Amino acid sequence: MIVVSDTSAISNLIVIDKLEILEKVFNKIIIPKKVYEEIIELKKFDFDLKKFESSKLIVKHEIVDIKLVNSHTSRLDLSEAEAITLAKEINADFL
Repeated sequence: MIVVSDTSAISNLIVIDKLEILEKVFNKIIIPKKVYEEIIELKKFDFDLKKFESSKLIVKHEIVDIKLVNSHTSRLDLSEAEAITLAKEINADFL
């Protein structure tokens, strides 16, 4: 099963210190660069990202179709646009 995530699902679990819930449901979660960057921003608010940074579950993946990302940014923020584009590019089962 191929799963792509945007920022909210992962960051909300980090905030409540329950990131391990994802490991019980998925073998791997793929995120685009912008989602990774937004999650790392949680450090500014003193959230502990050790579990996220050491997780083998969450894998960063580069976007190829920048044109498709840009077509979504008039309605969505960049991380959501990248997540949707990545899901399409890699034929994800879930987003």
